[in-house]
Amino acid sequence: MIDLMQLALSNKKGYPFSAMMFERSTRRSIFVVNKVLTAKDPTAHAEIEAIRKAGKKGFNFNDCLIICSGEPCPMCVSAIAWAGIKEVYYLDSHKVANDKGYSFDQDVHRVNEFLNLGLKIIQIKHQSDIIGS
Repeated sequence: MIDLMQLALSNKKGYPFSAMMFERSTRRSIFVVNKVLTAKDPTAHAEIEAIRKAGKKGFNFNDCLIICSGEPCPMCVSAIAWAGIKEVYYLDSHKVANDKGYSFDQDVHRVNEFLNLGLKIIQIKHQSDIIGS
């Protein structure tokens, strides 16, 4: 399994964020990094890139979960819900990102509740806690 935190930290072409999309029934997965800087696209967050790539590969989003190296922003949480994905797991909270110099003032749990997205959003210690090694 790819270590999302290591992948995120090694991403020299953008902000240090990564994501993994996992399709349960087929056990297929994809790994992506943030491409905001390289694509010159402020929406190219890792979570959005994962949705784009998985869509091109024919993933069934209703059968997927997404694991993110960092807590997804409100834009990403909305896109995840819009895609039909029901579970989001993240490793570092937005507070950790702020401590590293990124400016994220968000509460995705509040956004989830306010927009009635129905997502299961859980912070984890290790990505292997979800799908195994």
